[in-house]
Amino acid sequence: MNFRPTWSADGRQIAFISDRGPNYDVLVKPADQGAQETLLFGRASEKPVWEVDFPKRGPWILFRVEDRRSDICAIRPGVDSVAIPLVVTGAVERMPTLSPDGRGFAYVSYTTGRPEVYKRPFPEVNSAVWQVSTAGASEPRWAHSGRELLFHTEARELASVPVTAGDALPGGSRNGSFPLRTIGVPTLVACGT
Repeated sequence: MNFRPTWSADGRQIAFISDRGPNYDVLVKPADQGAQETLLFGRASEKPVWEVDFPKRGPWILFRVEDRRSDICAIRPGVDSVAIPLVVTGAVERMPTLSPDGRGFAYVSYTTGRPEVYKRPFPEVNSAVWQVSTAGASEPRWAHSGRELLFHTEARELASVPVTAGDALPGGSRNGSFPLRTIGVPTLVACGT
């Protein structure tokens, strides 16, 4: 079973998760089908990988591992021999996504008991944390400019929150939202300014 594909920044490769190893592995394959897929990481991992984010720049790859809980880690293929924990708490964390400039990342956490979108600086992830959504949210995506975070709300809306200089977020202010059901979009599509 192969699932959760994601494009590389240059559009020449696709990373995806496969169950062909003892745990779920992350494989990379040229998009033109010109070569066999290669193992990016996974077989040496103690926990199965469930989600992967192939960032638009830099050497990092973010991913979610899951065993009894769900944590977010990162690795620099060819540099790191083991994954670096980014967000490891007693709550479930998932859907990691690195900003276009590589200086921040967003993710979903169930810290409050329901899914909310959070943002942290990167790679200094423990220096600050901001809660982006306030009424339940999932599927964060960065606008191409890196100045907005887009996400689904529990009310089935697509919402946008501006990200200002200095990595700070305005206090819960939104650029706006619109109901997804009116345009018939079942899942979030990365878009924005």
